[in-house]
Amino acid sequence: MGAPRYAQCRTPASGLAVILAHAGAAPRRERLGVFQHEAPTTATAERRVLHRTQRFRTRAMLYDRAIDYRPGRVRFAHGASRRDGRRTTPSFLMRLLALNKPFGTICQFSAHETRASLADWVKVPGVYPAGRLDSDSEGLLLLTDDGALQARIAEPRHKLVKRYWAQVEGAVDSVALKKLARGVDLGDYVTQPCRADYVESTDTLWARTPPIRYRAAIPTTWIELSITEGKNRQVRRMTAAVGFPTLRLVRVGIGALDIFSLGLQPGESLDLPLKAPWEGYA
Repeated sequence: MGAPRYAQCRTPASGLAVILAHAGAAPRRERLGVFQHEAPTTATAERRVLHRTQRFRTRAMLYDRAIDYRPGRVRFAHGASRRDGRRTTPSFLMRLLALNKPFGTICQFSAHETRASLADWVKVPGVYPAGRLDSDSEGLLLLTDDGALQARIAEPRHKLVKRYWAQVEGAVDSVALKKLARGVDLGDYVTQPCRADYVESTDTLWARTPPIRYRAAIPTTWIELSITEGKNRQVRRMTAAVGFPTLRLVRVGIGALDIFSLGLQPGESLDLPLKAPWEGYA
């Protein structure tokens, strides 16, 4: 039968919201409103709230034997029996996806008049980006249907490092790298200290479509910045502030994940374990 799989829930109420959302009845955020004034603290109370919600009673009963109602944790058993005697495999486990976002794709699922959207590359329903990438930036983007995981990945207070390769205009010297590493005054805020270094080789990097503009008389330099903030267009503003405008920007890593190790070409995606940003993926 195999070991049971678990999906961690921050509160019993949010756990019920996850169950009902994946049972297919309205968005998860709306579901939280059903339970926000009644957060049960025992298994019996949690079961009672679920069954008292008349609108979802049929689906809740359907998955009843697949769910462990312990507060704060939901267990999804393998091959659980339904009330009609048939066997089913629950399809509502949390998911984490890695996407190599192509250049020109906007970081949203709704359609855009002139640009590609995430819906053109990701066909998994119910997932949303954990953090953003500008349409003119490329590289690693994580998507999940777990709100708590989304926050842990995206919010700067959790200090998950994001690594960027930036191709900048001009020959970057050590002085500029030290300025970037110490923090740059951008006028509205000063960036936090970060790691700044040269990129030794870009042989593993895919070609961009369309390619960047080249000036024969002006060289370019590839540098790597590792930051934990991720404010709007931060890397581009940092390099411009020290005199080297960014021509191409690629996010190559998030935490323990590296886009080259994942083997993703632009537009490709794959499923990851939920702990992959901290433990890596082999």
